[in-house]
Amino acid sequence: MEKKIVLPRLNFLIVRKFILTLLVLSVVFLGGYNLGVKGFKAEFKNFSDVSISRETPLNKNVNLSLFWQVWDTMGAKYFDKSKLNAQNMVYGAIEGMVAAVGDPYSMFLPPEENKVVDEDLSGSFEGVGIEIGYRSTQLAVISPLPGS
Repeated sequence: MEKKIVLPRLNFLIVRKFILTLLVLSVVFLGGYNLGVKGFKAEFKNFSDVSISRETPLNKNVNLSLFWQVWDTMGAKYFDKSKLNAQNMVYGAIEGMVAAVGDPYSMFLPPEENKVVDEDLSGSFEGVGIEIGYRSTQLAVISPLPGS
């Protein structure tokens, strides 16, 4: 006895949905692939408020071409252009330059952070003018501070 293999009948609607789904998926895949290969072309939004000169400092034997090559590559090929902020990139480059010296006491602060530090350091300190400490287990006045 032979068994017959019975295939389901394909109707026109099922074939049409399959072909349309395959076509849409192919277009989406190829579009994403081309976008990834060619790069996302969007305009810089935050680059208009910064003026940057590409001049090399006088009397300095330094080649800044690699810096500008990376700068231009970021502008041309970085995927999420909305995260590129020229002012922050300049501050980051300055911060890296200062850190490259290796001095733990030298640092660059962007203007906003510098303003906060200046405000913290320019304040006056007030108090009652005494030195306090513990005598055995009780908090006590140890001595008055000079000029108080």
